[in-house]
Amino acid sequence: FIMAKLDEVLRATAVPQQAWQPQTLYLASRADEHATSSSPPAAAEGLTAPPIYRVVRVLVDLLRVSSERLVGLTSDAALFNFTSIHKAAIGRVCEALKERWNAMADPLKDVDECGLLLESVGTLEEFLTTDFRYRDYILQCVREVGELGVRVMAKFLDLVKTKVRSGGVRRMTREMGVFEDDILPILTVLHRRLSAVTFREVMKGMAVAVDALVIETYKDRLPYLTSPDALELIIANTRSLMAAFQSYGAVPERHLPHTTDLLPLLTLPSSECQVLLLSLTQHLDAVNQIEEEDETATLYDTTARLLPIDPLLLGGGVAERVMMIGGGLAGRRGNRGIADRAAVQEGEKTLRQTLADLGVSRLSLSEVFQVLDKRKSVEVTDTAASAQLP
Repeated sequence: FIMAKLDEVLRATAVPQQAWQPQTLYLASRADEHATSSSPPAAAEGLTAPPIYRVVRVLVDLLRVSSERLVGLTSDAALFNFTSIHKAAIGRVCEALKERWNAMADPLKDVDECGLLLESVGTLEEFLTTDFRYRDYILQCVREVGELGVRVMAKFLDLVKTKVRSGGVRRMTREMGVFEDDILPILTVLHRRLSAVTFREVMKGMAVAVDALVIETYKDRLPYLTSPDALELIIANTRSLMAAFQSYGAVPERHLPHTTDLLPLLTLPSSECQVLLLSLTQHLDAVNQIEEEDETATLYDTTARLLPIDPLLLGGGVAERVMMIGGGLAGRRGNRGIADRAAVQEGEKTLRQTLADLGVSRLSLSEVFQVLDKRKSVEVTDTAASAQLP
């Protein structure tokens, strides 16, 4: 009966594509999200529940109705046997969803349809894991639905990265607002199409993916900057990227580690950039010398730490502090030219504190060095001053 109903929906000829028409579905697990203080869940469902494919709605309804017959079964053997029908039905719909995704020529050209599929897979997984009481008897099926959701999300994020890589990031030194062109239209549609839970996951994934592209692009393109204007365009576009995500809800800063760290480095005055770069060079040289002698040394942790960001740049104290680091390292070198371990550890501690005061707490010291080394000859002007008439 279940399979016949699904086939009827998927192969309908009287109403072509009826399996892929949007319909709403209420889940008990989303009661807080959908229900209002003045409306019962059933009434709130049609008003606020995000749409999913009709075939998923039919599947969920069939699973709900058929599971009522399981109440009288007491043995695990009988339950495993009966739920084999559920496994087949879920597998059938998963295959149909995969075929639907593969049939899209370019999902980003039809973000509405892409969002509908993302929400359908996410809703099916949520129903099976939270609302379906016999999920323990179909665990493999539940895992397969989860894996399908992960694969679809990964493919979607790959498309976003490709779009941004071929579009926005290549124009960062020439145009303003490039991320608004690439990111905001997608977020706008998905915000309307997806549930709050699914939208947060998608937005988090997009933030992480695009953030990785930002540092990759800076490292590749900073050597070719020839004017302060190009650097200021990069800074402006980086800020617009953060604003694009924050306009649809607060994205935790840990999902934009490179973006939040790069802004203070790119706006650091050239004089302080040179001094900090010298200190980093001395420190990394000292670390390399120690590690060459003792491969087990772990003085330098390249993993960026998750600390609160203070976006305000410090002024005068930076140059003096980093000069102390350089002097301390040079003064503690032995006759063989190898820095003392304690001095290197103290130097790293001071360097990290200096960077944290600047608002840089996530990039590794080697990444900070690369960024500063490639922008050391380019001076960025004060944006407030540059806006004034001469």
